[in-house]
Amino acid sequence: KNLENLINDMYYLFCVEDTSKEFDFEKVDALSFLDEYFLDIEGCNHYENRKLFFDVPDDLNCTINIDIQKMIRVLDNLMTNAYKYSGDEACITLNAVLSDSDRLNISIIDTGIGIPQDDIPHIFNRTYTVSSSRTPNSSTGSGLGLSIVKAIVERMNGKITCESIEGKGSTFTISLPVI
Repeated sequence: KNLENLINDMYYLFCVEDTSKEFDFEKVDALSFLDEYFLDIEGCNHYENRKLFFDVPDDLNCTINIDIQKMIRVLDNLMTNAYKYSGDEACITLNAVLSDSDRLNISIIDTGIGIPQDDIPHIFNRTYTVSSSRTPNSSTGSGLGLSIVKAIVERMNGKITCESIEGKGSTFTISLPVI
């Protein structure tokens, strides 16, 4: 199963990085997209032991040009990581704010175990995983999840960053241009 997941993730990453393969871009209202996404995951049993929060202003008024399915994959990966690297009753927040520079910053914020500062510069590298001993009750993935996230975000003319404090949690922020 692990080998199959690794092969699937590798193939998906190669496809995403192949610029000859077009993304299915659509202009979408950011608030509607994020609201619908959050409603879908909020009803998912997967997150039943976590506290989920939607912190997006009701008056967020912007349009983003994204491949919807690939953006869902990005958010799913970040939400799953927030779940995997946090304990029962941890908080996971989907946040979005419009920056002064006409960019939408979408953040996944968790109160999980955090990431050591020395590891943060490497987490988007292929097959880089922080020590599996940090998640003793959880299976680790292929190590390609954050590489896939970064590749997708960059193909949508965005960027992704991470801030984290060990023992306090992590914030992954996707910055996308608004149109």
